[in-house]
Amino acid sequence: MARAESEDGNIKVIPSHAEAGGFKRFVVTLLILLVISWVTLFFVVRSDGGRVLIENHLETRFGMDMSIESAALGFPFALILKNIQSQDVETTRAGFRADKIRLSMGVHPRWKITMVHPELNLVYERGVGWLPARFSDIGDLPREDIRQLSRLSRELRKRVVLGIQDGNIDWRNEAGEEMATAKGIRFELAPAEVPEHEFFFYSLVVEMGVGPDAGMVKEVESQWLSSEKHDYIEISRSESLPPESDSGFWGTQP
Repeated sequence: MARAESEDGNIKVIPSHAEAGGFKRFVVTLLILLVISWVTLFFVVRSDGGRVLIENHLETRFGMDMSIESAALGFPFALILKNIQSQDVETTRAGFRADKIRLSMGVHPRWKITMVHPELNLVYERGVGWLPARFSDIGDLPREDIRQLSRLSRELRKRVVLGIQDGNIDWRNEAGEEMATAKGIRFELAPAEVPEHEFFFYSLVVEMGVGPDAGMVKEVESQWLSSEKHDYIEISRSESLPPESDSGFWGTQP
């Protein structure tokens, strides 16, 4: 449909195809700019300077000296890091490593983070607490119930959609003795679609865990909702426990 405009009392008719042409040029220009930005980022993240920039950012977030083997861009606008690890993780008991971390941009929440085979080694030092210090809140998790996961992630879940695939956590004392372990962790945290309410969906699967009471949890699978007022609203839960197992995070029924 044509559009009429008045200029100094004269009627000017603008054909509809002219408007469509202007919109198409805008879209093409935007796409070109996006491609240029993507190509620029592609070369930046693969350069030595780009890798150092990423490592510095990871050090700020993790509170440890960090290194990555490689960085690349995925489609669309996702940053993919491979073989991430804290310094001296091979020789020290405390540290973090992961085979891959994928970070992509979203709308709300702002980021989506997926970790593939992350390993976190926690060590308790007398007078200091749990190390690495950035993960000290997780130190007492084996003695807590599952609600604690909701409490620990209250701020994180407002900004991040988080996925963990085949993760491991290891808790050890000063002597290096194993206090608790959790293996084969599959975890998901994302906003839940609940009309007129802000809820978050949690899913946790632990294929094997050893609690501080020396009871072994063979498998725990749980899904729940959480909000500011309610830490835990159960959706489903199943667990397989040995008869001698005592209470503890991996096996506690809320």
